[in-house]
Amino acid sequence: MYIIFFLVSSVFASGWETRSLKESTYSRDNTFCQMGNKRIQIEIRSAASQTESVEKKYGDTLFYYRDDDQKSEPKLLPLNQEKLNTYRFFEGKSTLCSKSQGYAVGPDKLAVLFLKENRPFKDKLALQLFNTKSQEPENAVDTEYMVDKTLITTDGFLFRTQADRLGLESGKTKIQDIDYTFQDRDFSFWMKYSTAGFAVMPSESFQQSQWKDYFQSEAEFLEFTGWNEKEKMFKNFILYVAVNYKLKKECILLVPEKIKISGLEAGWRCH
Repeated sequence: MYIIFFLVSSVFASGWETRSLKESTYSRDNTFCQMGNKRIQIEIRSAASQTESVEKKYGDTLFYYRDDDQKSEPKLLPLNQEKLNTYRFFEGKSTLCSKSQGYAVGPDKLAVLFLKENRPFKDKLALQLFNTKSQEPENAVDTEYMVDKTLITTDGFLFRTQADRLGLESGKTKIQDIDYTFQDRDFSFWMKYSTAGFAVMPSESFQQSQWKDYFQSEAEFLEFTGWNEKEKMFKNFILYVAVNYKLKKECILLVPEKIKISGLEAGWRCH
């Protein structure tokens, strides 16, 4: 009897604390996600009543509700329960969610995509997985992958990411006796998230690359980028781009670490 009373009291106290937390925070954004013939609502809230314009959709408190149940109590998502970061929805077209991108992962999982604040760099990918049968959240996946695009694929989704860029470098150089202005850029590649976890996708990285026209084949691209089949990663991720605007010529160079550009490097590819 005492054990039952304790459990009921704990549940009541937990529900009261969650409602109190909701009432003491301010709404930043919300999305509806479809799970079969039912749907849930996810809401991002913040303790701050006023924010800068660049922060207006970020919040540190994430709730979900069962939309088909008018008496549904707000519950906290597993993602960011410790309130160490702020998040916004990864907005974009999705057949499963109204505002945030959502993808089916396997037969009974839905991944709702969030972006973790990472200014001044690109935001980082975060996932909240739901069981589509119970409409309840399961694992939260907080990553260090900076991300800006996604694509649907079998058993999950693809996303574009890039390595951290350590400072900006620019200058002038000569390549084959032609004057160029150069700077370093993001080297972007594509990864997949599925029931098997995360994996770098070399073929998709070639097919989706903005530099695809510089290569005659995927094999040539993989050699240039230093693809390591055993370790499943690209070794060359420092990208330099040199441009002569007058002649409308452009050259690229990929190396494993930053170097002092001389223009004499053997790896330049011009287009």
